[in-house]
Amino acid sequence: MTSLLAGLDADALLWAPGGGKRRVPVAQLVLGDGRTVLGRGELIRSFLIPRASLESRAAFRRLSLSNLGRSGALLIGRDLGDGRLRLTITAATVRPVQLEVPLGAGDAEVARRVEAALPARLVHDDIHGLPEWRRDMSVLLAQEIVAELSAPPAPVREAAHPLEGAGGHLR
Repeated sequence: MTSLLAGLDADALLWAPGGGKRRVPVAQLVLGDGRTVLGRGELIRSFLIPRASLESRAAFRRLSLSNLGRSGALLIGRDLGDGRLRLTITAATVRPVQLEVPLGAGDAEVARRVEAALPARLVHDDIHGLPEWRRDMSVLLAQEIVAELSAPPAPVREAAHPLEGAGGHLR
């Protein structure tokens, strides 16, 4: 859920003992393995997702060394509506990493930006993937997302069955 909520630019509403409240962007909630910005006694009350995030085009990519294994790289891209898209990188990293890329950016530009956003200290090194592999896969997935969101949206497909709704899902 951290990946999804960070990718949608959600905020976490935190409650503190004694009645204090604060909002923290989910992308800044996790600091590292087992570490968050939560203070002593604080808890997450709810998540607030901006309407614009829910209405924007988004793309999702995930890779793992095994089909059912822990994710080695997980990226969410979202069209910001102004010629840019925001990439959120998780699973490969100890905390969510966000960066912006121009729509239509070429593979070399995307690779340069992703590599600059992923210093060695932020990339996991464990049984679920070597850091070099995680960085390479993050670049590859980012390039796929930029290409997908830079292309015109696919037309909505008409239902082929009376119980089938738009997109092929049953009602």
